[in-house]
Amino acid sequence: MLSNEMGKFKEDFELLGTHLSNAGRKYEDSQKRLDKFSGKLNNIQDSKRIEVK
Repeated sequence: MLSNEMGKFKEDFELLGTHLSNAGRKYEDSQKRLDKFSGKLNNIQDSKRIEVK
């Protein structure tokens, strides 16, 4: 009975670890995409300032 509970806990724990790893990777990917997009917006704003002058 205890071995069944331990086995289930281990499965849940490993699944949680997988989800946390995946979430961490997605966070890093999203951060890179945000930085890239922010850079593009800054370039657009800078070019618009040059045109206005």
